[in-house]
Amino acid sequence: MATNSATREQVEQFLQLFKERTRWTNPRIFYLDSRPKNTHILATLGITPMTRDEVILGLTPEDYYQGPAPNDLTGQGDVWMFGKRINGTEVYIKIYINRLPDSANVCISFHPAEHPLTYPLKNQTP
Repeated sequence: MATNSATREQVEQFLQLFKERTRWTNPRIFYLDSRPKNTHILATLGITPMTRDEVILGLTPEDYYQGPAPNDLTGQGDVWMFGKRINGTEVYIKIYINRLPDSANVCISFHPAEHPLTYPLKNQTP
């Protein structure tokens, strides 16, 4: 079960590593686009796949929602959850760092939030 108990430093460290590793892979981020709710959002929000990359690479500790949590999908690395408002819609984002050499980091979820998200680091002084 995911909690939202990570410290600002832990979230910063995760995001820094995620972003650094993303620079060296192609594709930059691998998306699980076979899930309909993950592909439908691009058309719904009028954003491109490149914009989606920019949203994820622009995440900050203030966007942190939950994690780290065990990766039930592959068992490798922990998953981290974030939220971001895009064109008036709160979007739920679940990502992890792919531990396989030369492999892109993974976005498991990028879709409208199914319930309101809480942001434990928002409005906290760094």
